[in-house]
Amino acid sequence: MKQLIRSFFVFLAFQLFYYSADGQIIVNGHNPKRDFFAGPQQSLSISYGSILWIDGKNIPLAGYSEPLADFHGIGDLFSVEKYNFSIGVNVGYERNLSDLVSVRGAFSTGKLFTGIGGRLDLITHDKSSISQLGLYTRFSLTKNLKRRLQFQWLVGPELLYAKKDVLVEEYVADETSTPDNYRQNIKVVEGALVTGLGISLRLTKKFSLFSDGMVGIAMPGNGLKLTNSGIGMKYHW
Repeated sequence: MKQLIRSFFVFLAFQLFYYSADGQIIVNGHNPKRDFFAGPQQSLSISYGSILWIDGKNIPLAGYSEPLADFHGIGDLFSVEKYNFSIGVNVGYERNLSDLVSVRGAFSTGKLFTGIGGRLDLITHDKSSISQLGLYTRFSLTKNLKRRLQFQWLVGPELLYAKKDVLVEEYVADETSTPDNYRQNIKVVEGALVTGLGISLRLTKKFSLFSDGMVGIAMPGNGLKLTNSGIGMKYHW
């Protein structure tokens, strides 16, 4: 996973270098590479968003915490163990391909609240975490680019890496077992294809507020996947 994160940032650095470089051939006093459309050509962004991931391949724990044995009959009645929620930092780089189309790369990381903590029959201490890479194509739904308020449609793939690290106290597999601490330590890698809507509000020529919300399917587990950027800030140049 560290290799994937390193490769992502190398890619961003390459993009920044490539698109900020001046062309060596000047035609009629203009740079042929930088003037193919008007306005800022790229942006950096930061936000504090959320991820909801339903792990379709999750296998629920069969046992329970001995002090909560009375709740084991309820167990995981609503399959809450599949649901995983995260809040964390999201950073991204966006490059305009035209006035109405751009490509955005984003990296998110944060604490993961796994569904196992929602079970009534388990005493848990959750130290899980999640990281995510996304590459999205953004299409403008507002043709008048002079408007401060803009709407967009986004679509693209995501790569998710989750580390489920949960300690369960006084865990027993059944009535004949002796209570003992049990640690669930699982690493999961899944891809996803998501799509959704974005909204942005231009504050100045250089800065704007934005919020993106996307939904899709995580594979190979075929679980539901939602990514929300929260309200973030973009710097354009």
